[in-house]
Amino acid sequence: MITIRQLRLQRGQKILFQAADASILPGRKVGVIGKNGCGKSSLFSLLSGELLPDGGEVTLPPRWRIAQVAQ
Repeated sequence: MITIRQLRLQRGQKILFQAADASILPGRKVGVIGKNGCGKSSLFSLLSGELLPDGGEVTLPPRWRIAQVAQ
């Protein structure tokens, strides 16, 4: 399960996530939608380990890998 607890993520002066919580169960499919600049790509960078949260925690099972395809 992917678990996000009290996530805070900021890019420059813009706060993308503040006190965000989410759980994604194994086998579930999730779509992420939103306008440009709202933090979708930053969230995937966070899940793949390219970014660190400014606060809170993000946990993934140790053997899980996140894959993404550039547009």
